[in-house]
Amino acid sequence: MVIEALFLPHEVDVIKSIPISSRLPPDKLIWTETRNGLFTVRSAYKLVVNQLFSSNRASSLDASNLQCFWSKVWSMEVPHKIQHFVWKACHDALPTKNSLMRWKVIQEDLCDSCKEARETMGHVLWCCPKAREAWECSKLVLPRVDGANMSFQDIMWKLLMDEVIGEDQVEQIATISWALWHNQKEIRCGGARKSGKILFRWASDYLMEYRAAVAQTIPVPSLPRHDATWCPPRGGHFKINVYGAIFSKQKAVGIGVVIRDDEGRLEAALSKKILVHMGVLEVEAKALKTGFLFAKDVGVRDVILEGLSSSL
Repeated sequence: MVIEALFLPHEVDVIKSIPISSRLPPDKLIWTETRNGLFTVRSAYKLVVNQLFSSNRASSLDASNLQCFWSKVWSMEVPHKIQHFVWKACHDALPTKNSLMRWKVIQEDLCDSCKEARETMGHVLWCCPKAREAWECSKLVLPRVDGANMSFQDIMWKLLMDEVIGEDQVEQIATISWALWHNQKEIRCGGARKSGKILFRWASDYLMEYRAAVAQTIPVPSLPRHDATWCPPRGGHFKINVYGAIFSKQKAVGIGVVIRDDEGRLEAALSKKILVHMGVLEVEAKALKTGFLFAKDVGVRDVILEGLSSSL
């Protein structure tokens, strides 16, 4: 019930498809507000203060609206890493120098790009001269935002939920924001500082290339099929036949397992659907592993594994 309450339906299916460790380590409680997972009074105080600070947005950020907001974020037609960037930026989970100084990782938080102000997320994406140059080059008709005082989630909420601009423009804004943050990390690691004009062109080309690649129809190879007659294993053994199928439109795969004895009698069978996109060899390997673990669970020993792939 916890998973269903916190995640979207398609995310729930993916989470539940994650295999459990064969070592089965015991579950344990952790405190997510500290890096070592241990509770501290200081972290609890910080959590309460942040909740009180954001209480003025509680009326609009109710559960249904928030779910709709995240659904729109994950539905943006941009690369997954840009969706993840937006999610992290909305949660203030990116390592800006201001955040690193608050976490006592560094001693100063001056912006590496302009050396004029504190490096906050609002400064990097909106107020820094490099950011202003990028937005001017974009020619986008942006809504009036206060980057210095509004959080990134406030800005994205205004763009996505108030629908002040089209989805295409929102995707451009997300990509340019990602490019600005990407270059900020490069500068911190000794890389070159790029102008806002160059970053805008790079982000625009990157998004166009992605859209062109998505628009192409790429045939997905089907798993090889064989009409061979089933052959029983030698006496006292069991044969495990496995099969994998790719559902490209659903971005999912299916796995089937059948276990028979040396006389062809059915001992056990299993089928499952996994909402994860895989290649042909990956599906077959996953099916073989699933068949082996299934046989172990039902107590079958002395087995022969048989699949359809000639490469494994």
